[in-house]
Amino acid sequence: HVAYAEFFMSPTTAPVPFFIENSDITVTYDAVNPERSPIVGSRSNSQMRYAMELCLSAANREAVALDVIRQNHTQPFAPYLFYRLLYDNAEPHLVADVMQLFDGEAASSYHYAFLDRKTQAQAVVATGANMPRITFSTASKSSVGLDTLLSDSTMTVVVVGATWCSQCAAAADSIRSHHPQLGLVMVDIDRQPKGWDSPVAQTLQVDHIPHIMLVDRDRKIVANDLRWWELRRMVTANGRIIEE
Repeated sequence: HVAYAEFFMSPTTAPVPFFIENSDITVTYDAVNPERSPIVGSRSNSQMRYAMELCLSAANREAVALDVIRQNHTQPFAPYLFYRLLYDNAEPHLVADVMQLFDGEAASSYHYAFLDRKTQAQAVVATGANMPRITFSTASKSSVGLDTLLSDSTMTVVVVGATWCSQCAAAADSIRSHHPQLGLVMVDIDRQPKGWDSPVAQTLQVDHIPHIMLVDRDRKIVANDLRWWELRRMVTANGRIIEE
């Protein structure tokens, strides 16, 4: 079985990603560019490095990366390539198609399991999904169900932020100023018992702040992870969605 590992020279340096096989492996650490540290001894790692360089040097990177992934759909490094090069900007249908391609050692690899969990978590907060029933801690340290604060008569904007975050305050001010007819719920990430690992942050897939969501009066997610200026373009002055 081929395993994935990350080699750290210190807690503050970027890791060297590589694949481990049942063989002697030598890592020559490159402090300037850790990910390009020479590694000798793992056939899977050599294949991964070659495929990565092939994709990164291509003018049409996405098309080349997809072709390389399809050709190596049973190899343990294929899900890693998909994660590194395509996943974040891929449409849901492409993610589903590529995940179904993986077979053999690829389907039992670390990154396949990671992407599978991530994809399932993102589906919970995808456009059109019901707003998850989750609770969060307020300024008074009481626990409140997020769904109980959503408006029954208009759309609601949910902003996950922090009191020290100037961009969060600017987003809230913009929403109040330009869309006073919308409901507004502010969730302070620092007031949650586990912070970034809290249920509200994990369920809503929050990895930066401000994290802005738009929810309709039927508790359906209209948009997730918006920027406040995107919200302004999306919603008219009377609170209706602009169809594109």
